[in-house]
Amino acid sequence: MNKILFIDDEPRTEAAVRYFRIVHDISIDWIDDAEEALKKIKEEPYSTIILDIMMPVLSNSAISYKDIKNINGLSTGEILLLLIRRHYSEVGWQIPQFIFCSAKSKDNMESNLEEKKDYLCYLQKPYDIIELYALLTNKK
Repeated sequence: MNKILFIDDEPRTEAAVRYFRIVHDISIDWIDDAEEALKKIKEEPYSTIILDIMMPVLSNSAISYKDIKNINGLSTGEILLLLIRRHYSEVGWQIPQFIFCSAKSKDNMESNLEEKKDYLCYLQKPYDIIELYALLTNKK
């Protein structure tokens, strides 16, 4: 079964996750804290991770320099992306698809992310529930 992890500190996201679980029987977890997300990704593999790239900053205790040597200039979401990819590779899990999200304009964010090609798509907040459902069920 495909399992989805939604990492977003926006309180309204929890309601969307509950809706998808109950109404559409989608296997989805929600975490609103970057440090908790780092713990959760080590528990089980996810096929898709929806990641708010503008999450609040991680504490220094959550990231050590052995994890990432140069994090200057990276957003919390970009740091999470690097740590998730690294962990999945180390344990032999298939790297999940990533959907990035932020309140910034879609054009602005996609131009910033253009070079990276690390993600399936970008969603602008507030979420369009129909677009999100289509992405989660591969009906787009």
